[in-house]
Amino acid sequence: MKGRGFSDAIRPSIKNWIDDYYHEMGAGKHDLMQRGDYLYHGKNAKNLSAEERQKMMAIIKSLEDGELMDIDQEEKKVIFPEYKDRKMPIKEGSLKSNFHKFFPVSKPAVKKEESSGNAERIKPVKKVEEEPAGLAKLNRKIQEEAVVSGGYSIMDKKEKNNQLGVEAEMAKREKEKQAEKILEIEKQKKAEQQDIEKRKERKEKEEAEKKLAEEIERGKIERERKEAAQKEDERKRQQKKEDDE
Repeated sequence: MKGRGFSDAIRPSIKNWIDDYYHEMGAGKHDLMQRGDYLYHGKNAKNLSAEERQKMMAIIKSLEDGELMDIDQEEKKVIFPEYKDRKMPIKEGSLKSNFHKFFPVSKPAVKKEESSGNAERIKPVKKVEEEPAGLAKLNRKIQEEAVVSGGYSIMDKKEKNNQLGVEAEMAKREKEKQAEKILEIEKQKKAEQQDIEKRKERKEKEEAEKKLAEEIERGKIERERKEAAQKEDERKRQQKKEDDE
């Protein structure tokens, strides 16, 4: 897809178009109205042909909604189901306003046939234009996507249900994340409380050991004092005995 305004030498890649999309629309998920606004009014995307725009829409849909696209493994190219069976060119203009140009109405042509009288009657003739290959599939696709002339896609019931399912899944995951965060906070608080209790127990143990050591030290000092007093008494008795002799 190169779009008008780009030469073959500088044909943008799909990656370039994806980068351009997020550059204009910003990060995050975008609804169908926003996608249509980019496709029809974007600085570069507005120059896409109708067929290129439809292909770009399929790429964005796959990118935003997470739907995998078919890949031709041999040619290494993306397969667009809407166009692989249909080779008729896409004319410029909106799909709604030019629908009769894109897909001729398959009603039988009519012609006037003169009768023997004065009155004329209408006689149907065989259809001269066959429906192009894949027309029924394309019509069904158009009805599902409901592309309007303004360039915006109306969400059909199936796609709306899919989006609601995605939103519900996202809400569920968000709740699970919140629950995990709350559980993690509770675990952290519990760990902090256990750490406080351990520090308290360790401090109490240290204080008890210190007190015991002090008591032991006091007992040791008391014993040493008593022993010293006994030795002094013994020395005095011995001295008195010697003096008496």
